[in-house]
Amino acid sequence: MFHAPVATRKSQESQCTMRHEFNVIIEHDADGYYVATVPELRGCHTQARSLDPLMRRIREAIDLCLEVQQTEYESLP
Repeated sequence: MFHAPVATRKSQESQCTMRHEFNVIIEHDADGYYVATVPELRGCHTQARSLDPLMRRIREAIDLCLEVQQTEYESLP
């Protein structure tokens, strides 16, 4: 398991920066791909042939998952 501090982003409304840290589980599959999963974020995973692109992609996936969560939260009555 790899612990990665990721997903720093600015809130559009408050203009403050929030830093989130997530555990990222990285596995090497039978086809030669690295697969990264963030257990704390439902559906947050990606894959790549090498670790550098994998880390870029998982940070992007985390940002997108957080954006979706925020949108879902804002749509609650």
